[in-house]
Amino acid sequence: MKKVASHYFSHLSVWTYIAIGIAVGVLCFNSSYFSQYWYVCLIPILIAPFFEWFAHKYILHMQIGNVVEIPFDAKLKKENGLTMNCMAKIKKCKF
Repeated sequence: MKKVASHYFSHLSVWTYIAIGIAVGVLCFNSSYFSQYWYVCLIPILIAPFFEWFAHKYILHMQIGNVVEIPFDAKLKKENGLTMNCMAKIKKCKF
């Protein structure tokens, strides 16, 4: 887990988002938006699980277009002892 975290935080974009979040938070706190509109902070907390479920179910598992099967060359498989899944990674499809 430490390795994943170090890789994640090594990207400049992550630190940029953190800095923007902190800057907006400080601005809102200094402008007293939190004391007036505190309930708005609950909206992302309430919406996030539903968005996660929607994105996982309908976007990540969506089938895109027609499934193209890569031609299978039996001779190449026999020479290299490869399975069909390995063949799909080796051969390039020309459309």
